[in-house]
Amino acid sequence: MQQEEKKEIYYCNNRKEVIPFVPQGLERTLEFGCGQGLFSELLKTETNVKETWAVEIDEKSEFIAENKIDKVICADALDALPVIPDHYFDCVFFLDVLEHLVLPWKLLNEIKKS
Repeated sequence: MQQEEKKEIYYCNNRKEVIPFVPQGLERTLEFGCGQGLFSELLKTETNVKETWAVEIDEKSEFIAENKIDKVICADALDALPVIPDHYFDCVFFLDVLEHLVLPWKLLNEIKKS
């Protein structure tokens, strides 16, 4: 399998196995590293989340996710923080993203403040 094919598969994971752990009654969610938006799309269809936002650094994946998610911010996780409204989301998801950050604790501390 070539590197480009591996990358495509990586951004296409819907992470359905996480759905049983999602709290009931969420209305607005934020997902960091949404890839092509399949998990946030699943949140809307399987848990009745009303509004999903996401942050994705990969432009090609962000473009695809825009058709599935209410708002997608194309940026590095920390760079996206100023655009994210304070006290707006019921739940924030970090699926397959924290391990790729140089300063994951900084992102967690900053998102906790909002």
